[in-house]
Amino acid sequence: MIISAHQARGILQRHSEETKPLRLSEINKAESNRRGDDFISVHKSEGGRTLILDLSRQRIDTFNHLFRLFGTLGIKEKIRDLAWGRTGRTGERREGPYNNFASVAMYHRSVSFANSRSLSDVFRGSRGDEVDGGAEGSSYHLAFRVPPGQGHVMYAPNDTSNVLDEIHTIFERVKHLSNSIRQGKRLGYSGRPMCDVLVVSAGGVVPKALEFIYELLLLDEHGEASAEVDASTLLPSKSNSQSNSNINCAAPQSSSLQSSVYNLVATPFKKHSTGSHGGSSPTKLFGQSHTTRRRRQLRVITSSDPSLIKRALSDGLRPSTTIVITLSLDREKERETKAITASIRNWLLSGLQDSVEQKSRDRAVAAHMYLVTGKDMMRRAGSNSYAVPNHTRCEAFSTFTAAGLLPLSILFGWDVAQRVLEGAHDMDSHFVESSARHNIPVLLALVDLWNEEFLGSNGRTVSPFSEALSAYPEFVARLESSVLSSSKCRPLVFGAGQSLNASTSTEFIMALKSSNDPTDHEQRLCKLFARADTMAFGLEDGARTRSFSSSPTALAIQSVDSMGSQSSVVPSDDVGDQTCTLLLCDKCDAYTAGQLVALEEHRATVKAWLREVNPFSPQSDPVQNERLDNIAKKLNDMKSVIANGGELEGGDEGREEEDNINASTMTMLRNYIHLDT
Repeated sequence: MIISAHQARGILQRHSEETKPLRLSEINKAESNRRGDDFISVHKSEGGRTLILDLSRQRIDTFNHLFRLFGTLGIKEKIRDLAWGRTGRTGERREGPYNNFASVAMYHRSVSFANSRSLSDVFRGSRGDEVDGGAEGSSYHLAFRVPPGQGHVMYAPNDTSNVLDEIHTIFERVKHLSNSIRQGKRLGYSGRPMCDVLVVSAGGVVPKALEFIYELLLLDEHGEASAEVDASTLLPSKSNSQSNSNINCAAPQSSSLQSSVYNLVATPFKKHSTGSHGGSSPTKLFGQSHTTRRRRQLRVITSSDPSLIKRALSDGLRPSTTIVITLSLDREKERETKAITASIRNWLLSGLQDSVEQKSRDRAVAAHMYLVTGKDMMRRAGSNSYAVPNHTRCEAFSTFTAAGLLPLSILFGWDVAQRVLEGAHDMDSHFVESSARHNIPVLLALVDLWNEEFLGSNGRTVSPFSEALSAYPEFVARLESSVLSSSKCRPLVFGAGQSLNASTSTEFIMALKSSNDPTDHEQRLCKLFARADTMAFGLEDGARTRSFSSSPTALAIQSVDSMGSQSSVVPSDDVGDQTCTLLLCDKCDAYTAGQLVALEEHRATVKAWLREVNPFSPQSDPVQNERLDNIAKKLNDMKSVIANGGELEGGDEGREEEDNINASTMTMLRNYIHLDT
């Protein structure tokens, strides 16, 4: 019998009322044998790599009702559309990019990324126009993970060219630039090799993804070795300190800066002063010996707050060895992104030279600053600009565009960045090919929906049990907050060590293999299972759970992160009845980093579809934006009145209502104006 999504939700609601009174220990006793098999999903990829999901400690006795909702919403078709497009099979016999583990070729969809809508319609969704919850307006980010050189073909609407060619051309540009920088062929303005990367973006998911991958790779043996640089090479040679004539990264020779990518970065900020935020003299370098090796640094600035910018630029970051990459992927945050970039440009110039000659300033900016953008007008601007293809313009899903690959390849090399892509493509293949019952991103999304919408969970806590995964919770929180921003139900994702309560689910994540002492790692693995079982089942004494606490009201439970900290407090009556999820990856390296980022992207996408909202819709609130514009205009008007010697009107409620500004906000603005003057 075919039922509607509304009916499927009704069945789930009735089932949740039956499940809520049950304790996890009771469910586990009744179904212990079945849960050990049916509630664990194992994904194996190349070289025997393993990813394991354990949902046996969740308050759920069957997935059938959730699978019914999954089917009525047509999410399997949406996953297929996300990977292949909506047109039928072409009849052309090829091996598709998502069946690379199959032994025989199959007919694949060598078709449009979108449906019959034009790309202009697709992009309109990112400007605030309403789009539905289907595949329309999608980012089609899976295309960026398709490996090159294997004959795969994907077409954009009304275009006979293979869009993978454009993507792989971008890969080649990123590879060439990163190799030339890492090999010292492309030098900074002062003649020194550039080794550190400063990413500028007004918020967004990509900076958090970069921080997560960076921290993980630094604790991987191969990744750490790839990030090392000889500090002695950072000292300027005599010839370079006397003259800049040998710099290999000068500004473009064209007399018209309007046609150069350099102009894209420099022109909008020429009117700003040359003051510095945290700049320092380039003549003193780290205080290290010539044989000292150090790691390439990644710094991320996501706010225009001067104090935050100053803090990010301190502690060893030098303009002479720093590459600045501005990510302009969100139109509504473009103004703030320009403001941050202007501050960084001032810091860069003040640290590189004392001269204020415009020609020298232009060369310095061209040598150190790069731009990744989604603007069509900048697509062919020049060699310092990287355009995100117009079918992949959703910031939350842009980690594997040039926005993420350029910083990673400079820091670790293209080979490491390519392994990250391979891990992401492996998870894409699993997501597209696997049935819902064995599909790890789908299962995680379904359990999240069950906990949050039907069992009343207030969110979940993500607790890494591996040091290399310590930045994962912040990435997860930012991604889900962005993707589910248009959903009425947007549960919170807490990082390790933050508050838990009785209605918060916990998600533990750990690597099965470690380069550290195996005995110590096995002890930590056993500790993970013991902690999860204790939180779920407690110390049983009859039908109830004994309290570990001498306090009758509260118990401190260790919400263990990679450092083994303990902090969270929950009522003692709830000890032994906390739902838990275990996610175990093979080992923490570049391949796993790609897997985990792609897994979380797919999980967030399915969660949005389950709530019948578009995961690729704009993040902004139109009402808030209108109020922001009104308040900003009013503030400028008030400042103009003061500047012209006038006086501000007070208490004019009718006028404030006419301006659509709250009376208390107007009072605060008047106080601010008088304080400023």
